[in-house]
Amino acid sequence: MIIYNDKERAIAAVKEDWRSLQYASDDLRNDKEFVLAAVKQNGRALEFASAELRNDKELVLAAVKNSCDGRALEFASADLRNNKEFVLYAVNKNGAALEFASADLRNDKEVVLVAVKRNGYALQYASDDLRKDKRIVLAAVKYSNWFNVGWIIFLHILLSIAVYFLLALIASEGFEETLRSFFK
Repeated sequence: MIIYNDKERAIAAVKEDWRSLQYASDDLRNDKEFVLAAVKQNGRALEFASAELRNDKELVLAAVKNSCDGRALEFASADLRNNKEFVLYAVNKNGAALEFASADLRNDKEVVLVAVKRNGYALQYASDDLRKDKRIVLAAVKYSNWFNVGWIIFLHILLSIAVYFLLALIASEGFEETLRSFFK
């Protein structure tokens, strides 16, 4: 269903909502200026660009810059997803972009290390061999929120003990008297 064929109207629409790109004509989806307006709103707009523009380094770079979750790389051409320099840029912006890199680059120590340093959870997208690499795993743990999760669990246990202690105190004899003397 093509709604937009008029470039000026279509640019206004994608500036309002990048998803409007999906309703543009094929000619507009192949128009660099038009698609650039959409990817500046959200890098995922690259999904609706022509195959030719998905291989345009400048345009895909703009999409990666404007992708908060790294998913713009998913819609880049296979050549760009296999371009080490380009993928290094993408994973340095968001480690999760590693998911969309070529298999060769998901097995490249340098690329994976950069990715896990930006987002420890990116380790899940590395090759099997690199998921077993001690240096990479240690970097993933260091740069992830896994450590914070440990603190949350610790605080939860501590709070549970405190609640249990308070309930036991309330149930004990002399609690009311102790409470009155405390608030005098």
